[in-house]
Amino acid sequence: MNVIRAALMAVVGTCVATAGLLACSSAASNGTGPGADGGGGNDGQVSNADGAMPGVDGSPGGGDGSVATGQGSGLILVTQLVTASAAQSGVTAGFNSTAVVPAGCTKTMVAGCFATSCPVVMGILRSSLNAGTITVTGTGPSSPATLTFGPFGGDAGINGYKGVDAPSKFYNDGDTLSASGAGGPDLPAFAAQTLVAPTDIVLTAPACANVVCANFARSTDATLTWTGGGAGNVGVTYITDTDNGSKTLSCSFAAAAGTGTVPSAALMMLDVGTAPGFTGVEVISPNNSKTFMVGTLPTLFEAQGSGIEGSFTTTD
Repeated sequence: MNVIRAALMAVVGTCVATAGLLACSSAASNGTGPGADGGGGNDGQVSNADGAMPGVDGSPGGGDGSVATGQGSGLILVTQLVTASAAQSGVTAGFNSTAVVPAGCTKTMVAGCFATSCPVVMGILRSSLNAGTITVTGTGPSSPATLTFGPFGGDAGINGYKGVDAPSKFYNDGDTLSASGAGGPDLPAFAAQTLVAPTDIVLTAPACANVVCANFARSTDATLTWTGGGAGNVGVTYITDTDNGSKTLSCSFAAAAGTGTVPSAALMMLDVGTAPGFTGVEVISPNNSKTFMVGTLPTLFEAQGSGIEGSFTTTD
């Protein structure tokens, strides 16, 4: 799973412009995921969000999981994909003072999951605030990663943090990661923030192989099962694009539970497979996260482990 795809998972249904991309995630922002105690439900059911979850405009959510408005947000994201023959990791960051979303995007909570609907396919956006040099450390050979603010790629006049990618591991399962910022003209320095890295899982359902996952009926609950799992959660994000726009559904479960159920009421928020121009992508991955403040800006620090990604079609 590449960094751009991973970052689409990084802030639950927020449509917040960070790190040169538009992020939508399965992870909550209270350190371990949704739930009244900061964790997913231990029975494998979807937990309700109670913490400071970024809203559809990138602002903190309400204490009851509702969407608050009027504030920007930040993101520091570590991703890692490990296979039997290779490893790839990436680190990226971004900060914005105001919400930058496609016009008309909405986010709702449905049966414990977050559904985002946008009238356009979500595209690439850029970081707009300079927090100085960001240093992220792990224990793998590609650590540490140093992110600097400056011209973003070949886009004249657009600045941001360019991600750091490496063909090696950034961390080992269960390691402690840290992120710190030197401070810049737009945001103050922040002391090292620590986070326990997620543990990779082995997915046992649904069936996904060769970048294709099993098709499913929206009218039937979808059950996920896996082995392994450590700190944090296992998140599943479904993305459907049609000629009429884009829809994202994100649900999160305690990693230690080994199972989770996405209710049909939530799946019905996705597009039907017969819609003109339909494409569907499903991503399932372990993750852990926390929120901290950079000045007055709520910032999500998240690590995502090896994910399983595949296309799908909804059958009703």
